[in-house]
Amino acid sequence: MTARPQRASPASSPAPRQPAAQATPPAGRGAAGISPAASAAIARAQQTKGAEAKQKAPPATPPKTGPADAKKPAAKASSPAVADPVEAAKQPGAGPEASAVAPVSAVAAGAADAAGGTGAAGAEKPGEAKAKGEAKGEAKKTRQQLATVLQISISQARCAAHLKKALVDEATTARLHELREARKKALDEKNTEQGASLKNQIDDLSNTMVRLSSDTSIAIAVLLDTAVKELFRFGLEKASAGKHLMDIPNLHEKGVEDLPCFPLYGPLPAFRDFKPETEDARRKARAAAKAAREAKRAAPAAAAEEGEESTKTSFNTYVEAALREVKRATGKTSTRSAAELRSYVAQLVADVIRRLADLTKILVVHVAGARTMTADNVKAVVRILFVDAGRAPAEIDRVLAAVDEKLQVHHRHQTDEKAKKADNLSAEAREAAALKAAAAARERKARQLASAQRRAQEASEKAAKLSNELGEAAA
Repeated sequence: MTARPQRASPASSPAPRQPAAQATPPAGRGAAGISPAASAAIARAQQTKGAEAKQKAPPATPPKTGPADAKKPAAKASSPAVADPVEAAKQPGAGPEASAVAPVSAVAAGAADAAGGTGAAGAEKPGEAKAKGEAKGEAKKTRQQLATVLQISISQARCAAHLKKALVDEATTARLHELREARKKALDEKNTEQGASLKNQIDDLSNTMVRLSSDTSIAIAVLLDTAVKELFRFGLEKASAGKHLMDIPNLHEKGVEDLPCFPLYGPLPAFRDFKPETEDARRKARAAAKAAREAKRAAPAAAAEEGEESTKTSFNTYVEAALREVKRATGKTSTRSAAELRSYVAQLVADVIRRLADLTKILVVHVAGARTMTADNVKAVVRILFVDAGRAPAEIDRVLAAVDEKLQVHHRHQTDEKAKKADNLSAEAREAAALKAAAAARERKARQLASAQRRAQEASEKAAKLSNELGEAAA
């Protein structure tokens, strides 16, 4: 006959002496000295040990209750006694009996877990979860916006978008689209010869379009950031002497022509033709145009057709950021600004980009005979404009030195980002990246070779023609 296990019951005979680690908690105290979180953790003993274990386990006898436990809920008679209370406390769903038979050492361990922030054994502590979340957040924040890295308010990405729009040849773009569609159709029909011919036409036509280097938009963004901030500083000084309200006429007061970057925006019609006496009429016209745009945006069909005032295409947000920065730097945060000021300066910024794009394109295509617009091309055009406006060489060098400084910051940032990216790659990913870079280099050199051979052929034909003309002249 199998001996029944000992129960902690007052009516039973004295139980044999057991080790202190398995002593039953004193009657009337329950889990004495243990926090509610620890008691709840220990009380969740396993109920899913199996149907056989439930049948064989004798019903547990609840401990003595005293005045302190009068308000506690009674133990469920259907809950099985757990042979190992420590393991039971780790499992969900155990009844209060687990707390009754839990050894003091196990209770103390649960209290330590509760103090550390865990509700049940094996659960993640809040401190650990917070540390993991912060580490994950740091990983996501390693990539910064380039404007933040350069410490400028005007976005270089928005400048690049406006530059590309100014340099687009609509006829060439439409023709490229037709050729690409025709090539796709030829390849679908397995006509490789026609596909190769169309590919050559696409390459030749693409070479006629002006491209942008990564430094070009940065150079223009730095120039515009300098111009906008110096114009705002000038306007704030003029407004401080009056009504402490900076309006568009403050940007046109006497002395603005002496600002270093005035040659960039001074000759623009929007700035040159401004007259304070006609500003009321202009303001009304702009208000009517804005109301018309808002009415179009309200219509569902025109939701995607946003005009220049849209935050996706205009410089309003960046101009506002530049104004706030200038106010903080000059201590004139109490000076208010007119509602139309931001959109006016934002339009000036867009007009300056178009002007620089048109002039730099002439220099790149017709003078240098190249197809890629670089920061050096932009700086050359700016130097020409400044010299034409009578600026001193030292003043020009100061403006262009600021551009060179930001470009160096950009190059260092690029190097650091590439190094971080390479460190995070596995050996297989590094090998794949190296193979991809080598393939791209071979393709680039192949294009350069084809271009050099084409120029050599043209030079050979020109030399033969000149030789024939010279022979005819000698005869």
